[in-house]
Amino acid sequence: MVDDPYEIILDHLRDLRAGQHGVDERLDRIEKRLGNVDRQLAGFRNDLAILHQMYADHRDEFGDLRERVALIERRLGLTDAPAEH
Repeated sequence: MVDDPYEIILDHLRDLRAGQHGVDERLDRIEKRLGNVDRQLAGFRNDLAILHQMYADHRDEFGDLRERVALIERRLGLTDAPAEH
């Protein structure tokens, strides 16, 4: 006996629907993971901005300390005489 063509088509459509359901579930998981990656990346960017600001602050502080040490050395006469040309 030959199968009814409509039943064959319906079976194929059911199989396609089941396969699509699996794809949809995987896509949902991927979207959730991507959302987590986006949040982590935003956190890293924020941390990097904070570190950059801290570096700039420390660089300025070290520059100030260098100037203060140089001033103390000059006042105490601890600096070498400048080379004469």
